[in-house]
Amino acid sequence: MAGRFRKVGWNEHTENSPKSVLTWNRTQPGKLVFPSMCDWLQPEVPPEMLARFMGTLQATPNLIWLLLSKRPESFQERMDRAYNHIKDQFTARMVKEWVDINPPANVWVGTSVEDQQRADERIPALLRIPAAHRFLSVEPLLGQVDLLYAAFNGTDSLQSLPGLDWVIVGGESGPGARPCNIAWIRDIRDQCAGSDVPCLVKQFGSNPIMEPGPITVQCEHPKGGDPAEWPEDLRVQQWPQAFLK
Repeated sequence: MAGRFRKVGWNEHTENSPKSVLTWNRTQPGKLVFPSMCDWLQPEVPPEMLARFMGTLQATPNLIWLLLSKRPESFQERMDRAYNHIKDQFTARMVKEWVDINPPANVWVGTSVEDQQRADERIPALLRIPAAHRFLSVEPLLGQVDLLYAAFNGTDSLQSLPGLDWVIVGGESGPGARPCNIAWIRDIRDQCAGSDVPCLVKQFGSNPIMEPGPITVQCEHPKGGDPAEWPEDLRVQQWPQAFLK
């Protein structure tokens, strides 16, 4: 899958040239594209820029876009503002249909979840966004998180994660990284397995610990990203079937 995954720079100062993604759309159908460097729903993104980005999405139906945001509650307001700056009728139609609950099939919408508070705030907001597919980035994981509790407003009676198609989980990396308990990662893996949702354990982070203790986990990889150094039961790197076609 690594060969099909590509990050593109996209922020309010530097936009990745549409030429490259338009080329991928013709020559590499099914490529996964993750716009990095910027939260597409943050208020600082000018609506004109978001409108141009919507045009890029409309022009690349053969690519799979992974759109991650910490502000899923802002979807309606940001799309409304972008719509007023769209000049292309095809893009305008796509955005209108998206907001009217007919989302583009090649766009995955996700949100970041670091702890229970963010899960309780962001997962319900994510589930309100019209989307063909939704995913969670449970990273950096800073505490135990009950995804079912967040998704069902306090009850897990349905025993499934509604509208969630993928969960990525990992610890924090870099200098001063906060601890990530391996038990928290294992719990996320178990919740996904019980709900039949693919789970990708991305990394343990730079400061992994393990109960009881806590005991520091020794990983030579600076981000704890080498599965060979993990307990065997956590070498789980599942991808949605839609990506494997």
